[in-house]
Amino acid sequence: SQWQSLPVLPADGTQVSFPYAGEWLTEDEIRAVLDAVHDAVRSICYQVAEDARRIRAALTTTGQTLLTRQTRRFRLV
Repeated sequence: SQWQSLPVLPADGTQVSFPYAGEWLTEDEIRAVLDAVHDAVRSICYQVAEDARRIRAALTTTGQTLLTRQTRRFRLV
């Protein structure tokens, strides 16, 4: 299923377009901006992967009864 694979991380060769940056930023500034964008995207990808893992774990039943609650008319297992 498409939902079971982890997100692709930025190391896959993703390219960022930064038009006209050379007109108002130095090479070092451009590199710093692109590094910051790369790090932010990578961090978000890891967060999404971890959230997906937690959601999958929460939705996967272990077959064990976690709790039982009962009233006069209902029983929740």
